[in-house]
Amino acid sequence: MKFVNKTTIINKIKIVVFVILKRIKLFLIKIVYFAIQNQLKKWDRITQNWGQILNQLKIAFEEE
Repeated sequence: MKFVNKTTIINKIKIVVFVILKRIKLFLIKIVYFAIQNQLKKWDRITQNWGQILNQLKIAFEEE
């Protein structure tokens, strides 16, 4: 009968958990990156009535 050290089993489980968490973390970072890139594509569009919007903002914030 072979004796299995409990700390060895715990360490192996810990390594597996850390590997999984690292992959999840990288996956979440990629999701956030692609979401930002998707929004940046939309921001490149020309805003209609920008002059009117700018004038309203100047009035609202009293910019000279």
